[in-house]
Amino acid sequence: MMGVVYLIHFDRRYEHAGHYMGYCDDGGLDRRLARHRLGRGARLMEVVTNAGIEWRLARTWENATRDDER
Repeated sequence: MMGVVYLIHFDRRYEHAGHYMGYCDDGGLDRRLARHRLGRGARLMEVVTNAGIEWRLARTWENATRDDER
């Protein structure tokens, strides 16, 4: 299944993590990012949100697969 791989950059590190890479189905990126802003959908994004760390979408790769995310 093809979708979008995306890279999120944290404004400051959370322990060892400075980025988050994820995958979503085509057309679902805005919905997925909205869930991340609420601290839902991925444990790392939940703790980053709870820690008050700002983040931004840094890059996307279209026509990607879950294997590309890995």
